[in-house]
Amino acid sequence: MLIGIIRPCIIIPDIGFNETQLKNILQHEIVHLKRFDIGVKWLTMVVTSFHWFNPLMHFIKKDINSSCELACDEAVIRTLSPSEKQDYGDTLIAIVARNKSPMRMLGATMLDEKKGLKERLLAIMNYTKKSRLIMILSAVLLVGIIFGALYLGVGIGTGKDTPPDVYINAASLDEIIKYKTAYIGDNSKVSSIVNNIPVPDNYFKQQYISMTTDKQPYKLNVFYEAKEGSPHTSDWPIVGESNTTYTNMSKNALVIFCTIDNLDEVAFAFRDSSSEGKLEEAKYDTTYNFKRSSFEEKYGDLSDIGSKKDSLVELLKK
Repeated sequence: MLIGIIRPCIIIPDIGFNETQLKNILQHEIVHLKRFDIGVKWLTMVVTSFHWFNPLMHFIKKDINSSCELACDEAVIRTLSPSEKQDYGDTLIAIVARNKSPMRMLGATMLDEKKGLKERLLAIMNYTKKSRLIMILSAVLLVGIIFGALYLGVGIGTGKDTPPDVYINAASLDEIIKYKTAYIGDNSKVSSIVNNIPVPDNYFKQQYISMTTDKQPYKLNVFYEAKEGSPHTSDWPIVGESNTTYTNMSKNALVIFCTIDNLDEVAFAFRDSSSEGKLEEAKYDTTYNFKRSSFEEKYGDLSDIGSKKDSLVELLKK
């Protein structure tokens, strides 16, 4: 077996192998060394450890190990004569007959499992040189798979899954608009409106609200926290207006102003952790504030717009 990444070495048991067998063993392990198969085995072990719950990953790991051995055999026998191929196959048989130890996860061995011996022997005896076209197509396919994996990885790298255009469909407003009220003090309807407003993205959940109803400006505070078990997002705190969270919060503010007629301000506060059953405003380190006046300067009377669902849908599309 070949072990080690920084200082790799080949280990051969103290068994009376003949000269041909030793030659075949060393050629096989040197090919593993040249192709850095140890690094591949380490990588698949690490990935499988992170994805231990995914049975597909265990299948992929096993298939990668098998492919490494088949590719290594192919590289060794490429220039061998039929009789030398026979000797190479005989070496595999001799090794598997002596092999009583379990499969080694982080070493490149000449033969780990007896179950794979038949496939390897057939591949050796039926070997044909691959055409240049097949090699080119294989390389293109590999590059495509790697690019696709990287592209998908970028999309989920922060642990946040942002729903697209949550308000474009007019039907999604039906449940919210039916709670339209003239007063911020109408606690039941205000709570129902907030509960039906979509979260900015699937990383957060809405947990608390508070209201200022005894004096102007009348204000609504909506508090969001990370879902339980969510990993900390790498782009925290959320700042500025050039992100999807701010865009969705702006849409939420517009809908809230259109459905609560005397509301002057709405604030959306965020924390990158879960609360412990009580509102601690100091823990919410990112807040977006919106004023009714700024929306009305741009769109006109929001109370009137809130009575016309189609008009609100058109504004949200913009």
